[in-house]
Amino acid sequence: MSKNSTKIRNLVFLAMLVAINVLFSRYTMINIGLDTKFSFEVIAIAFAAYVYGMGGAVIVAGLGDFVGALVKPFGPYNPAYTVTAIITGLIFAIFLYKKLNIGRIIASVLASQVLCSLLLNSFWIALFSGTKETLWLAFIGKVSTRLTQFAIMTPLKIVLLILLVPVFKQVEKMIKR
Repeated sequence: MSKNSTKIRNLVFLAMLVAINVLFSRYTMINIGLDTKFSFEVIAIAFAAYVYGMGGAVIVAGLGDFVGALVKPFGPYNPAYTVTAIITGLIFAIFLYKKLNIGRIIASVLASQVLCSLLLNSFWIALFSGTKETLWLAFIGKVSTRLTQFAIMTPLKIVLLILLVPVFKQVEKMIKR
């Protein structure tokens, strides 16, 4: 197979992962309140991180967030959440690129859930919904309300990704042919 056809295949597959990201983050997501949601876009991000590394994970996470905000917004577009999505992609790439095992899956999910979901997203919500004088209190309040999401989604994402390891490896073989 020529280099150009391999590049085109990778580009098409990344586009499909972006679409899966948008589907899982916007259309199969369960929204509880204004700042708590349950979604599984991590599947597309983790697969991109495993197969394509940082470049692929950043594209799938960042572009998926941006396109998702365009096709089904939850409010006005805020690039801060896209930055958080990109950081999520970076975290998964650091842990999963070409090294897919249970320990790395647990570490990547824990790191992304704590840093991005619990801390960064809580900070953005507090920053954009409160006053600067009460930012710290608003942040603590958002973290405490988002602990339920963290407690439920962290083990779910870990189990889901562990169950998908054989699928990831099989699809990777199919792509790399």
